[in-house]
Amino acid sequence: MIDDLVTWLRQQLTHLQQIAATCGAQDWRYPHHGVIVDRDVDGWANAPDDARIFGFVDPDRSDEALHAVHHDPAQVRRDIDADLLLLDTYDRAAAHRAGEVLSGLATAIKIRAVPHDHRPGYREEWRPA
Repeated sequence: MIDDLVTWLRQQLTHLQQIAATCGAQDWRYPHHGVIVDRDVDGWANAPDDARIFGFVDPDRSDEALHAVHHDPAQVRRDIDADLLLLDTYDRAAAHRAGEVLSGLATAIKIRAVPHDHRPGYREEWRPA
């Protein structure tokens, strides 16, 4: 059961990693002028020519912009890398048949899979108790 979850979750994470990789390598910034960009700027008028715009928001909706910035592709990739490290650690522990360690890692993997439970292929049996 857990091996199927590890395989499924790795597929989900790899797919998200590929999407995030196409969105730019730098952390997004919100300079409080309604624009989400890929570097620190003092307002869009002062941004360098090679700065990329990733989104516009109503300046009165800065909460939405800040949410987007905190979930930018660079952060998503860091989160995915951490989850993939967890899966790799599970694989190494399974290869060495480390019983108690496997149990703890399996629980952690089930927990980390919950945010993806809306995706096709997720099984309710994987949901942590």
